[in-house]
Order: sequence, then C-alpha cells, then structure tokens
Amino acid sequence: MEESTLLSVTLKTFKKFYWLIILTMIIGGIAGRAIASKGPAPSYQANVSIFLKQKQPENVEKQFDDYPRFMNTAILLAKTPVVLDNAIKEAKLKLTANEIQNQITVTNENGSEILNIQVNHEDQTVAPKLANAIAHSLQVVLPKYLDVDTVQIVDPAEEDEVSEILLTRTNEMMVMGVIIGMIIGTILAFILNYMKKK
Repeated sequence: MEESTLLSVTLKTFKKFYWLIILTMIIGGIAGRAIASKGPAPSYQANVSIFLKQKQPENVEKQFDDYPRFMNTAILLAKTPVVLDNAIKEAKLKLTANEIQNQITVTNENGSEILNIQVNHEDQTVAPKLANAIAHSLQVVLPKYLDVDTVQIVDPAEEDEVSEILLTRTNEMMVMGVIIGMIIGTILAFILNYMKKK
C-alpha cells in the first residue's frame, strides 16, 4: 500500500512539475555544449614516409646486428635540434625545436626500411609543411652521423591528405548536461511539491 502511495505521489509530482524538469534538461544540454565549445581546437595530422637504406658492410652478420641500432639512431636523430632547426628554417616557422618535439612521432614499420614521420599541429597548412621539412632535413643530416646508402622521400605529406583530430566531445557533453539537468529538475520538483504541501 505504501509503495503504491509513493508511486502515486511521484507520478503526480512529475505531472505537476514536468515543465521544470524539461527546462532544467534544456539548460543542462546548452551548458554542456557551451563547455564543449570552449575545449581545445582541433589538431591536424600529416605523415611523410622515408626510405632509409644502410650501407652494406663487408660482414653480413654485422649488418643484421647493427640494423636495429641503425634505425633507432635515425628515429632519435629525427627529433633532435640539429634536424628540427633546419626544418623550421625551411618551413619558415616562428617556432623552436623544443616547442615542436612533442608534436612529432617517428616510427619504423615492422623492421622495414621505411621511416614514418607524423606531425600534429593546430594549423592545417603547417602540419604537412613541417613534416616534409623534417624529411628534407633528415636527408642532409643522417649521412653525417650514419653509414647511409639511401635517404629518399617515398610518400611526401600533402595538404589535401591531412587528417583532422577532434579533441572535443560535444555530443557526450550535451548528453551529460541533459542527464544532470534532469536530476536537478527532479530534485527541485520534489522540493517544491513538499514546500507547497506545508
């Protein structure tokens, strides 16, 4: 009996203050969207691939032993100021090597002779320009430090191939705002209903 009475009171409260619940849900959704719109700007990703071939040593066994070290050294050099400073000059950017180091990822695919350089930047035109500039800089710098036979750009970064990375979650924030608004609206409805009865 008590359960049916409680359910009846709850339904009456919802019917009486449905407008308040809907209003708080709308406000919550708008607030969620507003918060999401103030999030970080989208980032743009550009990729360039380089074919990197080590000079053939006389000892074949030594070649297999040195190859992982050779590729790891090339990967590390790609993010050093000696490479990045030249790239920044070529791309004509007002940045420093320290500022862009965290925006660059250099990988080697499954022990192949391909080096992939990925650049993330908030400017769609800067990302491919910087990626290509790093690749050009590597062509000059790597032979000074490693026994390189070939350093060739096989897949340059193109502006129309740049991918956009959205860092905001607008829809999720809106849904969360609506849910929070519904909870607040329901609590307010019960408080107002209780106060009117007194």
